[in-house]
Amino acid sequence: YEFNIEDSYGDGIVCEEGGGYTILSDGDVLFTGCDFGSSANHVFCLPPDACVQVSFVTDPFPFEISWSLTADGAPLLGEGLDGSTATYNTGGCVGGCTDPTACNYDDGSAADYDDGSCEGIAEGECDCEGNVLDALDECGGSCIEDSDSDGICDDVDLCIDTTACNYDANPTAACATYDACGVCGGTGTDSDADGICDDVDLCTDTMACNYYNSANDACQMEDACGVCGGTGTDIDSDGICDDSDNCTETNACNYDDSANETCSYPTTYYQDADSDGLGNASMSDDVCSDTPPSGYVENSTDNCDNVLAENYDDASNPACTFAGPNYQAVDSLLLCEGTTLTLDLDTLHDGSENGTWSYSLNAALDAFGSATISGSVLTVDGSASGTGRDTLSVFGAGNSETADLTIIVQESTYPVVTGQYLVLPSTPVSLDGGAQFTFEGHYDAPVAVHFLHHPTDTTDADGSLILRSDSYWISAFTNEKGCTNPAPANTAPPTESIGVKALPIPYVLED
Repeated sequence: YEFNIEDSYGDGIVCEEGGGYTILSDGDVLFTGCDFGSSANHVFCLPPDACVQVSFVTDPFPFEISWSLTADGAPLLGEGLDGSTATYNTGGCVGGCTDPTACNYDDGSAADYDDGSCEGIAEGECDCEGNVLDALDECGGSCIEDSDSDGICDDVDLCIDTTACNYDANPTAACATYDACGVCGGTGTDSDADGICDDVDLCTDTMACNYYNSANDACQMEDACGVCGGTGTDIDSDGICDDSDNCTETNACNYDDSANETCSYPTTYYQDADSDGLGNASMSDDVCSDTPPSGYVENSTDNCDNVLAENYDDASNPACTFAGPNYQAVDSLLLCEGTTLTLDLDTLHDGSENGTWSYSLNAALDAFGSATISGSVLTVDGSASGTGRDTLSVFGAGNSETADLTIIVQESTYPVVTGQYLVLPSTPVSLDGGAQFTFEGHYDAPVAVHFLHHPTDTTDADGSLILRSDSYWISAFTNEKGCTNPAPANTAPPTESIGVKALPIPYVLED
């Protein structure tokens, strides 16, 4: 290689002006010069693939300079200088990004010179990773907003409300406001808006008649007479203060009467069932009227007002007497289903007259259902069930045969299986390791419930066996009065068939 440089003015590139030239190969400086006079020449040998670089820094007179670089006499580079710094490359030079601050700079690159491919940080970004400045000017930071510009991100800033009474650029507490009493961050209230804090206000009850009174007196209520803070009462709520009310007795007929009259009291009247003018002392009614209710009198001295007694209307007023046996004793008997009670009526009225007498059935009998009455010569007036009294009439004077009153007790409520798992009649049942049942009816002994397992029975999600509702039956049991129940809810076991097997239970249910 041969390098030639000439200066038409004859003083070379002025060193004092910072100018000069440098010849490099693969980054190594081969020659450098300035103040070379009219010309300078350098001859050097390098391998064909070596990178040769010629670099110039001009002085204020670049138009005076001309230069050339040849290889074995063949021109490679050469031109004048344009007044700026310039580097020329030839041979095996490799271009690339050589700026360490560039985003695409590669420290291991073989580039000999910067070919202009360097990439800087994109506009709007703050680094080569594409990050941007956050609200706190931190590159790649996560702060979205610092609304009060205090250098603390809003998501961790304890107080960003500049109007808060405790606002501070470096807050140590959450924002606070003035309470009703003017205390910053306080909890005081002034519920009646009277300018007095509730903790020292003597009256905050909105129902008080002196509520809102800025004098701060204790709460006062209107008394029954409408006086604020008064002590008057009106016990009968008739709008008349008790100190001027003529009647405040709650048992008085004119209690609550706004006419304000003297108290008047009810009159006691007594039932006169036989209309003899004498009342039954055990049947009374207190009425606020001078006129007794229908069937009642003021007298309470009747010794017999039972219309079933033979002497109930006797003016001499003796105690009641009955012709023949009084069968009210029926109410003490215990009857089971299917049994009969026979009453011999021949002795009534000596068996020779028509007669009417009373009988009654009480709750002990009725607990097992309804009762029916039959008899060949009997006519029954009304039903025999319940606890009330009925009248029995016999017709057929001169009766020589035995007249029987037969009471047949029929159980009306059998045990019915209901509840969470067994529901009649067709809903599938679920047996979940045990069964829950509720029973209607009267029993006191354990009741056995039996089940059949069909091949088509399935299990639910938790493994419970789903049984059909027609696959159970209840054994007969004894009710609480000692009577055997002959007809439970399912009277016979379901028929077993191929694949249908009884489960190894029964479940025993206790009342």
